[in-house]
Amino acid sequence: MPKEVALMMQLSIPPTCPYIVQFIEWFEGPESCSIVMERPEPCQDLYHYSIDCGGSLSEEVAQLVLLQLLLALCHGEDRGIQHGDIQAQNLLIQTESLQVKLIDFGCGSFRKDSPDPEYLVLHQPLQSFLLHMDGVYTVLDISTMLFCLMCGTVPIWNQETGSLDFLRAVSEEFQDLMDWCFNPKRNNRPTLEQIASHPWLQKGW
Repeated sequence: MPKEVALMMQLSIPPTCPYIVQFIEWFEGPESCSIVMERPEPCQDLYHYSIDCGGSLSEEVAQLVLLQLLLALCHGEDRGIQHGDIQAQNLLIQTESLQVKLIDFGCGSFRKDSPDPEYLVLHQPLQSFLLHMDGVYTVLDISTMLFCLMCGTVPIWNQETGSLDFLRAVSEEFQDLMDWCFNPKRNNRPTLEQIASHPWLQKGW
């Protein structure tokens, strides 16, 4: 059985996560396999959605996207699975409800150091899951995607000012979060738990 199929089957065991695309079935061919998954309608990947929004997302939409992504990653953690390729092209957004679904587990893998399933009980607080995830989903990967979606460009650290250059108007809370995430000293960057507790994201709860 192909690894991606095994990952998707594991993720689709009830209770499922509404923020991960659901596996339906798969077919094996002579040289490759085909995976059938749900397709929300109407939807598009987050990268092209941001382009259609003028090249960047509003802070309210970005907050909603990040919260749903963190919940999807927590579900993967619960099942002992890491996605391995977090980027805007691997997130579908339902353009009416703004519900996000994580897709494409082709780079995913089963974690060898997964927490005890008995410890990861249903309805455990989000922050408790995030304690286990640092180093698996790096703050830099998620923050880079978030910055690009919000600002329409890659993050550039200004050595003179000691902060990022923001090419569009964003809130002070978002600037503070991004400056923290992209601190040149890795040990001074926040954990995923700290990101979830930051005032900028708390406004979106």
